Amino acid sequence: PLGVTQLKKELLPSYFKNLHLNLDVRTPGEFQIKNNMADITFKGNMTLTGTVENPSANGIINVLEGEIHAVGIDFENASGFATFIPSKQMKPTLEFTASHEIQNYEIRVKIAGFIDNLNMSLESTPALGQNDIVSLIAYGRTPEQLAQSERRLFSSTAIASQVVGLIQRPLARATKL
Repeated sequence: PLGVTQLKKELLPSYFKNLHLNLDVRTPGEFQIKNNMADITFKGNMTLTGTVENPSANGIINVLEGEIHAVGIDFENASGFATFIPSKQMKPTLEFTASHEIQNYEIRVKIAGFIDNLNMSLESTPALGQNDIVSLIAYGRTPEQLAQSERRLFSSTAIASQVVGLIQRPLARATKL
């Protein structure tokens, strides 16, 4: 929020505003985020430059392992990374994948893009169409496995929108975007 940003700047003593940074941040080991949305282990190194008021980051933080909790499913085998590029200041590029098995299908959720413009996609092994993947996530069965009465309720566009929304809403809350 605008007021919070202004408040932070007012709290920062004037002699810190133009303080130039050249900090190497190294993790001597792994660090973990564990909450109701995720349980992920990271490791990475980065350099902070710029000023205290306008910092810039360069480096990579790697996801070593973990789970993402979304849509009532624990997506496991998390992997990926966040890349900080100095020209983008403090907005990293993310590439992240996690999977979950439903029936004999491995469903993968992939999240990629700049932190303020993330894209999400769903894939499976063996390969299924988006409607089938969405049906597996929503109902635990493919459209062909649904009873006739359930098929009428299945609107692939509506369900896909709901599933994507259910996954993206917690992500948006977590990243404040």
